[in-house]
Amino acid sequence: MTGCRLRQGEVDATPTPFGTWSPVLDSRPVPAGIGALIDAPESYEGAYVQVSGVYERLPLLVCGSDAHPSPATWQLTAPDGRVVGVHGREAELRHLLPDGLLMTANGRMTYFEGAIGCGKRAKIQQFWYLSVDKIISPNPIVPMTLTPVGFIVGDTLMLTATPVPTVMPTATPVPTLMLTATPVPTVMPPVMPTPSPFSSVTKTAVPPMLTVTPVPSTTARAISDMGEIELNKVLFKSFEGDEQHQWVVDVTESSRLTATVVGDSQTDLIIVVKDAETDAVLKQVDATGAGAAETLLLDVESGQYHVVVLSAEGEENGRYTALYSLNNADVKMNLSGLLPYEQMDSASLEANSEQYWVFEGEKDEVITITVAPLNDADMVIQLLNQTDDVDGTDGGETVEISAFTLPVDGLYLLKVGEYEGETAVYTIKISK
Repeated sequence: MTGCRLRQGEVDATPTPFGTWSPVLDSRPVPAGIGALIDAPESYEGAYVQVSGVYERLPLLVCGSDAHPSPATWQLTAPDGRVVGVHGREAELRHLLPDGLLMTANGRMTYFEGAIGCGKRAKIQQFWYLSVDKIISPNPIVPMTLTPVGFIVGDTLMLTATPVPTVMPTATPVPTLMLTATPVPTVMPPVMPTPSPFSSVTKTAVPPMLTVTPVPSTTARAISDMGEIELNKVLFKSFEGDEQHQWVVDVTESSRLTATVVGDSQTDLIIVVKDAETDAVLKQVDATGAGAAETLLLDVESGQYHVVVLSAEGEENGRYTALYSLNNADVKMNLSGLLPYEQMDSASLEANSEQYWVFEGEKDEVITITVAPLNDADMVIQLLNQTDDVDGTDGGETVEISAFTLPVDGLYLLKVGEYEGETAVYTIKISK
């Protein structure tokens, strides 16, 4: 969990250096399941392990200045939904491979302690992650044919098309590839030596949230039944006290459920998906911090599910926006994290897609929103709050909502689209 604020004062801490491991020619990796790594990471410290799971990129931390990024830039997900954060081979993977590939990698469990977040709002985090030095499968790593290009969240290119390798992989699958839900025996590593007495940090096992900060139990808070999910619609919600919001979604055929939530600058959110019949947790995500987009992707079969949203730190009256969708939507909708004032950002639109930018506003603030296409696109923008379509405009070149006075405090959405539903590349800036 990447935190982005401090209650008091400024954190000044020297982080544990990110792990940079070199392959050991004579070392044979020990097969290890993701669950075993999460349950007892300290027992694997220093051991060279081989891990398999589904590859997913994590959102990049975007700060105006003084950024303290997390070492975990991507993750591997087990069939049971548990995840382990991963560092290594970032330059190759993020730009060459799409999410959703089954991957096997070698590396070592590494302990991190240091500040993560933006400037004065960064806070000390302590967690274990896998420092990878070798990708076993897919191998070789080659550029994939990806059409359409995808969309950008912050400065992260999110590729969504089905990959077509230009070179056929040649590696033989290793025994730990988890292709079905059948439990795979975990080979335990040899007992590791007692940690050096020079370490002043007591290292403890952590849940799959990449932090030793206790994650609130979804059963410890009052449940507010939000009813059936409104799919493909951006929702404005707020907590009333220390509660959790629970929606119901009925799935009629195999689909990919996408849930994205963005809290205000003081609200760090957690998303949980459960089986409605058994109440079993299928996946839980808390990879970013307050104000950042938290996205959960889960392949689901026909049935009924619960989607739960709660605050990581129990913030009362926290506000957030939410977008839930299945992969059969006619128009693809994307929700981005908080867009700061005076910061120009850029993004691309796929054909038949819409981008929703979130920002915080105060009553009577006078703002100007400018969206400028970088290609031959006819842009459409619309400003929304939780009760109204506040303002909107469309036009060919630069489109602008100028000197607009915000009517209320709270979160606002700026919807950006292309008039004909064509692809577009554009810049966006909100000034006051």
